[in-house]
Formats: sequence, structure tokens, C-alpha cells
Amino acid sequence: MRNEFKYLVPNEHLNDLRKSILSFVKEDPHSPEFTWHRQYIVRSIYFDNTNFDYYWEKRHGIKTRKKIRVRGYNYLKDVPDSNPPVFLEVKRKEIDFISKNRSRVKFQDLAMLLKTGDIEKYVLDGRDEKVHAEASRFLYHYKAKNLRPVVLVVYEREAFFSKFDPHFRLSIDKHIRSMLFPGIDQLFCNEGLESSIFKDFVLELKFTGAFPAWMSDILFRYKLRRQAVSKYKISLDRHQIYKTKDRLKVYSMENLL
Repeated sequence: MRNEFKYLVPNEHLNDLRKSILSFVKEDPHSPEFTWHRQYIVRSIYFDNTNFDYYWEKRHGIKTRKKIRVRGYNYLKDVPDSNPPVFLEVKRKEIDFISKNRSRVKFQDLAMLLKTGDIEKYVLDGRDEKVHAEASRFLYHYKAKNLRPVVLVVYEREAFFSKFDPHFRLSIDKHIRSMLFPGIDQLFCNEGLESSIFKDFVLELKFTGAFPAWMSDILFRYKLRRQAVSKYKISLDRHQIYKTKDRLKVYSMENLL
């Protein structure tokens, strides 16, 4: 398990903060070379049930909780057959520690996987014992809680690793936007997205060892305090899901699969 610390940072500090860290970090080698600051797009469809249990667990400050999501990256047009692999993820958090189960499926097979649960047929390397177990965790939660796609969250990410500790990862997540009740086929949608955070970006730090002194100095310089930042919760708050009285749309989410 890894530590995960998050901070909301005013947008006007972005350029200065980026300059402050560059002496201590190197860019994620998986980041695209020919984009602005080697940023890439992260896309996640989060799942919940009709009672929004995962959302309310976050709002109530439950210390041990999970998120069930499907994640993709960048644009469909970047892939010749418009059929990139996407990731089934179960992310668990216990206080400040996170762990994740992850498996891959082709985007165009995602709906059939959710419908049939056939891991060996649709999950990439699904016959591998470990991969099968990872995908099974996702499908267990999906079926057991009768989960449905609740919100699509999209943002640009700049990712870095410490030059001195390969287990220390820093990411800058910007222009966070979302769409309520997406269909599974809308993971790569670019229309109908609304800003979820207007004046800030999210700084995420993930690490397994000691917290580096240079990062502590930067946090002090910008007067940043660790916060319980959840893009999932923030996006649902933006759409005022907590005020929803008419649940008919929520209960008809079967039509989105």
C-alpha cells in the first residue's frame, strides 16, 4: 500500500510550482513527448449504486472505502482502430494508504464484459491467474452492489517521479470536468462536460518511503495544507447530486449500459 496526499492549489501558482519542482523530479517516461508539458488526458467513469453509497461514505468521512471505476486515456483518434485498452479499477483507501486492483479490456468489449462477466473471453490476458483475480474483484463489486455508471470525470495530468526516490510520484491534475450519468460508450466523450473545479488544480503525492524534505519546503512555501480531495465527490457535488429529489433518472441507469 502507498501513502496518498492531496492538495488544492490556486491556478495562479501553477507555473511557479512547476518551476519549483523541476530540480527534484523527472517526467514520467510514459507521458507523451509532443504535448504541452507532456500532459495527457485521464478519463474515468465512476460507478455507484442507486443509494450512492460510495459517495456518501466519502461525504461522511468513512476511513476505509473504495472506488469502482473504468479508466481510459487521451483520445480515440489517437488509436488506429479506435479500440484502445481501458482499465477496470478497484481503488481502496484506508486513512492515508491506497491500493489498487487493475485489469485491462478493449474499449469495444467493455459493455459485453459487464453484461456477461466472461473474463477469459473479454479481459486481456484473462486466462492468467493474477489478471483473472484482478478482474474478478471489479466484477464482484459491480454485480454485488448492482452498480451503474454515475459520473464521467476528465482532466489533464502532468506526472513526475522524484530523481532521488523512484517510489515518490507527483502529479498535477488540471481542468477537471465531468458529466453526470454517462453511458459506458461515452468514456472518450468530449462534449457535455462541465467544470468541476474552477479556481484550483489538484496536486497529488504518492509514496511508500519517507516524505522528502524538498517537497515539505515547497508545500510550506506555497502554504499548502493536505486535504481530503476526491474528484468523484467534487464532481457529484458540482452536479448537486445530494439535492436530487427526483430519483427516476438514477433508477433508470440500466438504459445506459
